[in-house]
Amino acid sequence: MNLRGGVTVRLLVGAAMIAVGLVAGVAEAGTVTISMKNRTFSPDSISVKAGDSVEWINDDQDVHLVISGKDLQDPSLGKPLDSGTLLPGQYFIFKFEKPGKYPYMCVIHWSLESITGKGGMVGEVVVEP
Repeated sequence: MNLRGGVTVRLLVGAAMIAVGLVAGVAEAGTVTISMKNRTFSPDSISVKAGDSVEWINDDQDVHLVISGKDLQDPSLGKPLDSGTLLPGQYFIFKFEKPGKYPYMCVIHWSLESITGKGGMVGEVVVEP
């Protein structure tokens, strides 16, 4: 093999290794989808890794929204999640960078019963390191 051929082969192998590394990097960070339908989030509780994204999609005929907080009096209401109103077919994506627990709700369909676990449109994202 001459020098030019050896360089070409090394460049091709190097490019292939970089491409595999890029694909592997993309595969590590993922997106989990949560459906909003019939006044529920499905699934209503998920675990993801830091750097993953969560997509909420309105699969319903009603409007919904995604806002972080345990209840309407939560001092961190809307921080960090606040999708605004989502019409049928619309979606909201949020990338979780920091580990922790992120309770959320649809304020439109939230109720005091959601505190007792007997109803309401609530959910939680647990972000692991």
